[in-house]
Amino acid sequence: MSLWGAFTNSSMAMNAQSHALGQISTNVTNINTTGYKQVDTNFKTLLSESSASYDFFGVKPVDYRRVSQQGSILQTGRSMDVAVGGSGMFMVNPQQDMSGETFYTRDGSFQARVDGETGNSYLTTVDGYYLMGWEADSAAYQAGDDPFPANDPTTEGVTGDAVLGPIQLNSFNTVDGMPTSEVVLRANIDADARTPQTLGLSVWGSETTVTNTDGTTSSSWPRQSVMMQFEPDLTTKNTWSLSLTDPNGGTGTATPSTLVFDGSGNLTTPTDGMVTFDMTYPNGTTGAFTVDMTDLSQFGGNTQIYETDVNGYAEGMLSSTAFDDEGVLTGTFTNGTTRPLYKVALADFTADDSLALRSQNLYGATAEAGDRRVISVSNVLNGGTRLTPGALEQSNVDLTDQFSRMMTTQTAYSSAANVFRTADEMSQTAAGLKK
Repeated sequence: MSLWGAFTNSSMAMNAQSHALGQISTNVTNINTTGYKQVDTNFKTLLSESSASYDFFGVKPVDYRRVSQQGSILQTGRSMDVAVGGSGMFMVNPQQDMSGETFYTRDGSFQARVDGETGNSYLTTVDGYYLMGWEADSAAYQAGDDPFPANDPTTEGVTGDAVLGPIQLNSFNTVDGMPTSEVVLRANIDADARTPQTLGLSVWGSETTVTNTDGTTSSSWPRQSVMMQFEPDLTTKNTWSLSLTDPNGGTGTATPSTLVFDGSGNLTTPTDGMVTFDMTYPNGTTGAFTVDMTDLSQFGGNTQIYETDVNGYAEGMLSSTAFDDEGVLTGTFTNGTTRPLYKVALADFTADDSLALRSQNLYGATAEAGDRRVISVSNVLNGGTRLTPGALEQSNVDLTDQFSRMMTTQTAYSSAANVFRTADEMSQTAAGLKK
């Protein structure tokens, strides 16, 4: 090889090893960066000089990023943290209306961000990129159907952006109340009583429209009192007449209104133990609910209620949110109810390792990465992907491996420098021959 080739190849080697050391330093620097993916530098030969008799080859660095390699999962206990296990990346957009470029990340550390104009709160990355997902269909959920019918990848193809939007924390900041429809009663009526016996129930009434001071209207589901009066039939043993009153002025009827017990104090009529209450409440609204009196007894002793199970609830305000392992953001309301709000969308690429690394823990799509598929954790096409709420994926950097590579790189760089120094000394010797 010519002396000039020695200069060229040793220079290329030093540049290549410098590049490798730079990537090693990047890996070590980001060892605690959430969702960071290690980059490995390999080398390939590159023709540096050619003559009639010989071809001489130098070296060129080639980087490979391990995007598809899983990092360890670390529990944080923070409700807005979520880690991806398996394939898939969170989809984020810098614009609330999704008009900006969509980026991808494995960093699942999200926070609430309030829009100053609308007052709405959104989930974003720490740098303000909006997390993308599907909004729950509240009507479908209340009807017992799938609240996320649009997240089927077989109908979305490889884009899915048309049905995606920013995940909004206060889209269901209130939840409507539900009037009582069922009551389970465990109680006793004094078998020796000769006067009417009274037991009270507290139920959720029907929706009431309220006019606010600013002229707007709102709805409420107020508590209502129902008094059950059991009047003994003094001529027919173990038989009682049931009537309903409301201490605040409401009225009601019970069907059937006659209750019969056997000699052991067990209710025999109605045979199924079910009594329907039709009520007119003091505010003019009406309501109907069924009371299960299977566990109503007639024993000697006090007339008393042991336990009641009353369904229904008042309106509620959103009090907290949390993810589950399928990426569903569930809201908990002040009335004790929960409901799904959004589901996180994930993006999967044919060749994840070919995505382009951007700043702020983000990746950009490239032609080399191939087609994108929008997926959710729960759909059947997604394989083994799972989300871990209250956790973050750590970087996949192996520090021991990086230190080993660092020493190898240092040795290679020093060797290339020795070649360059030797070639320089040889060139000076050759130049001295002219004197």
